[in-house]
Amino acid sequence: LTLAVNLNCPLLSLDGVGATLTVSGLVGFQTPSGYVRLLGDDAYMFGKGGLALWSKELSRIVFEGVSLPGNCFTPSATCWLPDRWTVTFWLTNRISTSVGQSLPSITAASGFTKGDVTGFDVRQIGGVPLNRASRAPRFESASITQDSLIQGSSVNLTLSFKVSVNLPGFAATQYSSTILLSGLINTVTPDNAALPIYGANAALFAGSNGRWNQQAGSLLLTVAEGNFVVADYNVQISILLRNSMQTQPAAAPRISAHLRYPPAEQVSIVSVAPLQLPEMLVAGSGILTASTRSTMSKKIIHEATQVNHAINTITITLQANIPLPVGAVITLIGFLTVTDFPTQVIPLKGPSAALFEAADPAPRIPSAADFNKHVLSEITTIRLTLRSAVEASSDLVIAFVLQNRMCNGLCPGLAISVSAGGAAVPHIRIPLVTMDSAASGVLGAGASLSWITKNVWEATNVPSASNSIIIQFHVNAPLYEGTQILVSGLVSTVYETCLDCYNGNWALGSGCASMCQQCPETEGDAMQGACVPVLHDEYSNPHPLFVDSLGKWQPNGDLILTVKMGAKIEASRPFALIFKMRNRLYAEPRKECWKFGAASSCLQAQIRSGQLCTQVRPLPAEWDAA
Repeated sequence: LTLAVNLNCPLLSLDGVGATLTVSGLVGFQTPSGYVRLLGDDAYMFGKGGLALWSKELSRIVFEGVSLPGNCFTPSATCWLPDRWTVTFWLTNRISTSVGQSLPSITAASGFTKGDVTGFDVRQIGGVPLNRASRAPRFESASITQDSLIQGSSVNLTLSFKVSVNLPGFAATQYSSTILLSGLINTVTPDNAALPIYGANAALFAGSNGRWNQQAGSLLLTVAEGNFVVADYNVQISILLRNSMQTQPAAAPRISAHLRYPPAEQVSIVSVAPLQLPEMLVAGSGILTASTRSTMSKKIIHEATQVNHAINTITITLQANIPLPVGAVITLIGFLTVTDFPTQVIPLKGPSAALFEAADPAPRIPSAADFNKHVLSEITTIRLTLRSAVEASSDLVIAFVLQNRMCNGLCPGLAISVSAGGAAVPHIRIPLVTMDSAASGVLGAGASLSWITKNVWEATNVPSASNSIIIQFHVNAPLYEGTQILVSGLVSTVYETCLDCYNGNWALGSGCASMCQQCPETEGDAMQGACVPVLHDEYSNPHPLFVDSLGKWQPNGDLILTVKMGAKIEASRPFALIFKMRNRLYAEPRKECWKFGAASSCLQAQIRSGQLCTQVRPLPAEWDAA
């Protein structure tokens, strides 16, 4: 209760005669008789020692030793006094509802030097009658909602409630009001003495957290010092729990509260018992049922080639419907492959590769997967361990390489399955499910090495002119060092196609190129050992895929290009190469093979000594670099 008074003359205590101020008619309050503490900036002006004498039997409170100067009736620069004096004290309302409370009254008596006492007239205190106690201490409403029914996933529970009485908080938490939410059973969230709470009103509670007990499914909230859960105010907070790993009956949460008061030495000589707000069922639908299975909502697997024995790039796209924490293991099962990784680690590529950790005790590679090949069954298992958390419904895209098996005849694709979990994250379990293949076959193999496309065009058909011959290839499997491409039908009247640029009169079309320094000198047959520069573009840049960026003429007029160590012809995209040669002096028939059939003189290209595997061991981390 807060009392405010305005005096037209001083009320003083002098020479041991104390002035008094008495408020009567405070019927129905339950605080036992005795001294109560006075609070507020003016407390010691209302009573010596900051105390007042309360009488339950007389329904009054007497302020003794009052020293109050008069007040300013009209604010002015010359009057320093306030327009009123205020003091606060605590009493306990009646224990049952009643509307029969009368208005209290106030009177005062002043002390003077000669002991004369001047009395103040009794005056009724205006305002709403005190202590009608027309409402019971209770929860007016309480409801709870959730944002996920997925098994093993995080679930955000939002609690809203409204109480009929202020719930205060104090510095000593044992005297602060508390709220208990119970019945949230069957979660996998472990005990936590400081479970964070969120939402608009989280700061109302000490530390913006609560004490969580997993077995009881309870959350204990303590009102923070200096805060009030205000009566009739809709409080809203949220907590994060983790759903059960299997479907559960709906939880039936309940809420209760203890209204506590400051310690006796702060408000009264007599302790005030806490007030219990009765337990109430919290309204909610299907709370914590975990009725939706955790799964991979996206699980796509794609391979780059179906050529027997080829090194195959496998691309995996996954999306879980739950968050995946650090330490979660994604397991891929069902590969048939002849791959042998001596380090037992597969380097990973792709946008999500950095989210996975390397496997120990193998050498540390920035991103790698455990590789487990069961020799007897020829089934390969790949384990991917997360080192970064992944949000629900976020795509994981990675790629790795395996070597295709040999298959003749009918070669169906494999049924690759994926699951997630692991000992480090026992609350995560995504059951094994078959992946979706974007195209028929994954590591079933069965195809032969072949061209996807072969195209050729020239810059000019003018006799004796310098000509750019542009050839574009696209193969159906990656080819590695030692692979030879044989081009026939390019025989020119100018055999000396690789000459050092020893003076400024030579042009590239006449065979002048810096790469020609690497060409072996010709001995014997005029064409044996002769070379031609292999260019990457029209700007005469050397081609990076071939040994010395040179082609070697053979005695029969064929041209052989050899893929150099560390290079790779990609299967994912076409590549082009350019020869600059001088046309014949006289016109001759066109070279297309469709016109001459298999005649040796027609223009054609073929793979000779195709290398489907690299000899670099172990496979480098940058395996995808050409």
